[in-house]
Amino acid sequence: AVVSTQSTGTGVIDRSKVPVFERVIWRSCRGNVFVKTVEIKEEMIDPETNEPVEKNVFICFFQGSQLEQRVTKVCDGMSCRVYPCNEKASRRHEVRDQVTTRLSEMEDVIQQTTEYRAQQLRDIAVDIRSWIVKVKKWRSIYYTMSKFNVNDTRTGFIAEGWVRDSDLENVRQALRRGATTVGSVVMPILNTVGSSLPPPTFHPTNKLTKGYQVIIAAYGIATYLE
Repeated sequence: AVVSTQSTGTGVIDRSKVPVFERVIWRSCRGNVFVKTVEIKEEMIDPETNEPVEKNVFICFFQGSQLEQRVTKVCDGMSCRVYPCNEKASRRHEVRDQVTTRLSEMEDVIQQTTEYRAQQLRDIAVDIRSWIVKVKKWRSIYYTMSKFNVNDTRTGFIAEGWVRDSDLENVRQALRRGATTVGSVVMPILNTVGSSLPPPTFHPTNKLTKGYQVIIAAYGIATYLE
């Protein structure tokens, strides 16, 4: 039941709705229900909107099932959070102690969780820059590997590209250095193959012409990759 069977109804309501709540109770019950409200001093946060809200505690005293039904309908219509209230003071004190204990335990859990999360974030902050560098390296590696083709035996990758004849030996040495650095037992193989496609335009630069090439690249690379 929404309202206690002991001729009382207790709950929590938004502070802005208290005047309307009292007037509706008075008119619908013809003044036969006594309503008492008390402001909640502690700051409360709405779990749905995560914004601070102001609440009041109310208690209604009445007699008879008809008044109980009317109070129940008013509480439902005003979106009140209703709680049962026992007639016996000893039982109310027991419930109060239980709620206080639960609140204390929940506050301890929240505090410990907050401290643990803060410690985890501090630990992450120490290594996050190195993690970002690693992730960028992995992305660049996988991006480059996605341009490779797998051989028939699926034991290696094949890549095709354009290299100047004068740079072939430099490329071979770079491949050997990379394989040696990573400890590969199989050395990469570089072969030249013929192609019917025209080679892309390439202009070697030096210390003097590099600056001009940078200016040209700043305006974008043409569709023919010059």
